[in-house]
Amino acid sequence: MIVIKIHNFSDGIHELEFNESVGNLRLEEPFYGDVLCKIVMDKSNSQIVIKGEISAKAHLTCDRCNVEFDDILSNSFKNVYIFSGNPEENNSENVIYLNRETDKIDLSADIKDYAILSVPMKILCGDDCKGLCFKCGVNLNSESCNCEKPADTNSVWAALDKLKNNLGN
Repeated sequence: MIVIKIHNFSDGIHELEFNESVGNLRLEEPFYGDVLCKIVMDKSNSQIVIKGEISAKAHLTCDRCNVEFDDILSNSFKNVYIFSGNPEENNSENVIYLNRETDKIDLSADIKDYAILSVPMKILCGDDCKGLCFKCGVNLNSESCNCEKPADTNSVWAALDKLKNNLGN
């Protein structure tokens, strides 16, 4: 758990660093090892602003070439905690109302959520990944295949290609 006991800190800016195992944060695959979280907390009498940067190791599989690889995924977040006599309903995800008697802030759920959000929608082993041959399945990053390449014509674009050729003459 990543908990900040806020009553231990005076007003001002404080830098904190946490190292927590993925198991303690209830993170599952593709994450492994520890999650590193660097926090900058700006505390005042009426609010606390927490800016965090997280990084976690992940074991991923490339969506183009199906190669497994390890990478470090990172994300950042900013939460504002406002002290209020009556915590209000709030639609904002990053603004949290606290009672004045609150003495600690648990960041575990937020860190877990932002770690999950760091996983890209399209996982690539590299920006220049060539993927697999659609006919023989050879990984085009490591070797070339002898398959016949398809013609680059698509009947959907034939009319535009004809127009382009006519305009070029």
